[in-house]
Amino acid sequence: MIHARFERDGKNMLFSVTGHAGQNVNGCDIVCSAASMLAATLGQMVLFMHDEGKLKRHPTVRLASGEAVITCRPAKSHEAEAFHAYVYTMTGFCLLEEAYPEYVKITNVW
Repeated sequence: MIHARFERDGKNMLFSVTGHAGQNVNGCDIVCSAASMLAATLGQMVLFMHDEGKLKRHPTVRLASGEAVITCRPAKSHEAEAFHAYVYTMTGFCLLEEAYPEYVKITNVW
């Protein structure tokens, strides 16, 4: 099962995901593929924000098989932009959880 967690700790925005869906064999699992693309997209958006000087410090973007961790601390003037990137990702995971509840579980600590 995929466990995704969205959390806000003060000004820090955190996302983590662990596990494999097990919906199909490795390499043919559409649920894992969708989760991976959502995580990779958020990671790239956070890196773009960093490159554009919109974050207070370097973000954490760690993507691996069965695990992802993405954290950032946006500059005050870019909090809404970062928040929206996380909410878009959370929306994708909510859709996955709704379509495949036996394979995806979300914890939202906003």
